[in-house]
Amino acid sequence: MKKKSFTLIEVLISLGLLTLLLSTLFYWYFSLSTQQKELQLLQIPLQEEEALYRRLNQILPTIQHCCYLRDPQHLVFFFDRGVCDEPLLAGTPLGCLYSIPKENKLYLTLWPKPDTEVLHREPQETYLLLENISQVAFSFYYPLQADRLTVDPEKIRDPLPREGVWQEEWPLDYKKLPAFIKMKFEREARAVEWIFDLGTTPTYPKAVV
Repeated sequence: MKKKSFTLIEVLISLGLLTLLLSTLFYWYFSLSTQQKELQLLQIPLQEEEALYRRLNQILPTIQHCCYLRDPQHLVFFFDRGVCDEPLLAGTPLGCLYSIPKENKLYLTLWPKPDTEVLHREPQETYLLLENISQVAFSFYYPLQADRLTVDPEKIRDPLPREGVWQEEWPLDYKKLPAFIKMKFEREARAVEWIFDLGTTPTYPKAVV
């Protein structure tokens, strides 16, 4: 019995179907690769922000004194840095967290703690923390003090922070630390808000003389 051979039409149809199948597979592979690249690009800003959050969450809970005014928007503080390569910047250096609007960058600058024996502020270290960031602002929360007696404000020597509300400034005159610091900023058309717990439970004495 003679074996039936393929006709030219059948071969052309087979090649057409194979071409269609390969084109579909290549298009699917190209689309998948493009989506993976786009996903990686989207993850990069989130990874950068996550790294910044972890870093600030290690610094801010260790602050000992802080000051922040809306003009200029510089958060100045002393914090416990521990041991580092530069002895003058170890221990409790002076830190300043600030952004430069024209550059849209967030910086952290460190100086040695002011000391009468140290007549200069060198060395100085500046770290670029985050780029493409704008409208950076901080606010502070001091909890209600249920056990504090009501007294005449004129008899209180040091100004006291407002209790139970978020306030947009923390003057140097405040001798207390806030319980929480809120950081707000915008990045790539996204509004980001973080709250850092300083781990403080500030209380006033029960009697003020």
